Amino acid sequence: MILKIFSTNTITILTGFIVCILLMPQPASAQCTQATCVQGQTYFGWNAGMSLTTGNNNCFFGSGAGTTTTTGYGNAIFGDAAGFSNTGGENNSFFGRSAGQGNAEGDRNTFVGASSGLVSKGDNNTFVGYFAGRYLNGLNNICIGALAGPTAFNTLPRTFSNKLYIDIESNDNPLIYGEFDNHLIRINGSFEVMGGLTNPSSAEVKENFQVIERQNILDQLSQIKIQEWSYENVPDVRHVGPTAEDFHAAFGVGKDDKTISTIDADGVAFLAIQALNEKLQTEVGALQDKNRQLEERLVRLEKAMKE
Repeated sequence: MILKIFSTNTITILTGFIVCILLMPQPASAQCTQATCVQGQTYFGWNAGMSLTTGNNNCFFGSGAGTTTTTGYGNAIFGDAAGFSNTGGENNSFFGRSAGQGNAEGDRNTFVGASSGLVSKGDNNTFVGYFAGRYLNGLNNICIGALAGPTAFNTLPRTFSNKLYIDIESNDNPLIYGEFDNHLIRINGSFEVMGGLTNPSSAEVKENFQVIERQNILDQLSQIKIQEWSYENVPDVRHVGPTAEDFHAAFGVGKDDKTISTIDADGVAFLAIQALNEKLQTEVGALQDKNRQLEERLVRLEKAMKE
């Protein structure tokens, strides 16, 4: 059947190619020895996994991949020099040339992209993108985007934990920044929403209700300095409003004196409107009473003149 499909020349070439592969000597790193090939290991490439002793269930692919790993287990390391310095790290996934190259003992990290997490040390980090997280040590960090992560300090890594960086460059103020331990997300730029932006406001999620004197809110609001201004990093866009320091000093709400929550700004505006309406109704009532008194006086005068 084979002779009917392939010509004699084709069969000869294929046979020679297979023989060459079978006779080709394996590189030292791909050979299994009692010292470096233990149960559950898969490694291929020059010096890949060459130092393994008791580590198990590792996969190393690429020249120098996991070269210094000795006791680590459950690692999946793919790429030239990826995980090169990993000695006892466990359950790491490094994909890309030099990904996680400097991470020696870190556990449960996922680095995807050439040089992602290049000199990073720590646990539970996720870096996705070329050079993502290269200058970031610490725990539970996420960097997404080429070069995403904080800038270096004199070319040395910096240590933070529970941070989120999403950008396409090393930046201490990335487009999207987060702090997982503080449940904080910060957008360093304009944030546009189609369809409306909503805040949970049901009574079911609120507590510690207190009655507020509306007129006091109006008096405090009238004393706050309202100015036109620009953000330092967006000088061409103008805004109108108070500073967070003045707002916090006047009303004492919000998490600190550096930000103004839209919930609090709206609440102050609602109270001020109610206070103005209450003041207007009081003044209108007083004027109506005065007009009534004048009308009664006029009637009496007219009556007296007729007599």
